[in-house]
Amino acid sequence: MSITKQTNGRWRLDFYPEGKKDGKGKRIRKTFTTKGEAIAYERYILDNVDNQPWLGDKEDRRKLSELIETWYNSHGVTIDDGNTRKSAMIYASDCMGSPLATEFTAKLFSSYREKTNFWKTKTYRTFR
Repeated sequence: MSITKQTNGRWRLDFYPEGKKDGKGKRIRKTFTTKGEAIAYERYILDNVDNQPWLGDKEDRRKLSELIETWYNSHGVTIDDGNTRKSAMIYASDCMGSPLATEFTAKLFSSYREKTNFWKTKTYRTFR
């Protein structure tokens, strides 16, 4: 990564944004009127080297229980009954079959509530 001043007073940017991998890396050579423009362009290129919008974002493959742990470590420890809430959420996650966070929907939670609340309803207690 070098920005050099040329004899005509202009600035030349000459660098390999991904590194010089056996001479196969892409080389960028460009001339600017000011050094500030060259530095700004270099930063712009380096910021966008890994930006490949056509590939899309990576899918989040974390389980719901991992998100619960993250929640507990960042917020749950600050509340009095955080450990109790964490245990309840882990239990619910296990009852739902430990889904991925992307698979957790309102419908899945409703079916979980329906299954667990059946045992607590008045109707069930009267039939025993």
